[in-house]
Amino acid sequence: MKVVRGLIHEFLGMDIEFKRGKEAGKVSIGIKKHILKAIDMFLDDIIRDAATPATPYLFKNRGAKDLDEKRADNFHSVTALLLFISRRSRLDIQTAVAYLCTRVAKPNEDDWKKLKREER
Repeated sequence: MKVVRGLIHEFLGMDIEFKRGKEAGKVSIGIKKHILKAIDMFLDDIIRDAATPATPYLFKNRGAKDLDEKRADNFHSVTALLLFISRRSRLDIQTAVAYLCTRVAKPNEDDWKKLKREER
């Protein structure tokens, strides 16, 4: 254990910054390393950003083909990392991540597209 003094701290993978000046009394919590890790570990390329955390068809499930073991494991790993991120700093993605967590036991191609935020 070590003592850290100052305005910037790291705790459980979170970067915590205490604000000064006009923003005194505010705290900024960032988890950028984990977000970049989730993007890097995902097997497909992420080629676009999204304006909202969930797709309009998030809760609709069509009879798509199950994922192969490698992609199913990757789906599970990325979803678990997103769950950690959603609980620490990205509260806006909790609904989408909670749904994806229900699909980790037997994910299909449709779930993969939802995780990737790919258009159907």
